[in-house]
Amino acid sequence: MDELGSGTDPTEGMGIAIAALEELQRSGALFLVTTHYPEVKQYADKKPRIENAKMTFDKESLKPLYQLVIGEAGESCAFYIAGKMGMPEGMLKTAMKAAYGREEIPGNLKQVVCQSHLEKKKMSGIQKIRRNKVAQRGQEFRLGDSVLVYPDKKIGIVCKTANEKGVLRVQMANKKIWINHKRIKLHVAAQELYSDDYDFSIIFESVENRKLRHQIDRGKMIEEQIIIDD
Repeated sequence: MDELGSGTDPTEGMGIAIAALEELQRSGALFLVTTHYPEVKQYADKKPRIENAKMTFDKESLKPLYQLVIGEAGESCAFYIAGKMGMPEGMLKTAMKAAYGREEIPGNLKQVVCQSHLEKKKMSGIQKIRRNKVAQRGQEFRLGDSVLVYPDKKIGIVCKTANEKGVLRVQMANKKIWINHKRIKLHVAAQELYSDDYDFSIIFESVENRKLRHQIDRGKMIEEQIIIDD
């Protein structure tokens, strides 16, 4: 039976677990039970026909060692796992006080927390570098570039350059789409298609929007909205 008495109030679940073990022992049956209840482990330690056992676990690496030790009760490693997963030291102190009435964190647990912090900091730096590289690759495309959109190899025009995730916008024949830079390939560079001072609003904006922009540029105050197609 796996985690006997779990899934309910811990105190009542522990009582049910011990009652079930008493009945199993009285019946003379063979049984194998797993538990996280310390009271159940203590109960097993006092009974002659029931014996504790544990699977070894390396707290430093948080990896199982696949060794069965008969005669010893295993301990839960929730705090070590939480520390490894990045729970701050302050929260672990609160958890220790709630569970055991003390805030002191064991030295080996502190080491796990410090190591986790360093690993997170390192990974954060790696992810930042990766994002920068993605953004740089996406910025290879310029406004007005003619591109092939895969997998269909349809031709479109870049109407909005890539963001930090490397996603840009492409004007297709009848719609605009957001697409990752990895799915497009340069067909003809914008500098080969347009002059340096070319007004791309002619391609990417409606006639109504262009008229409104020209009126605003000339200083005319109008109560209209320029609609941007997102």
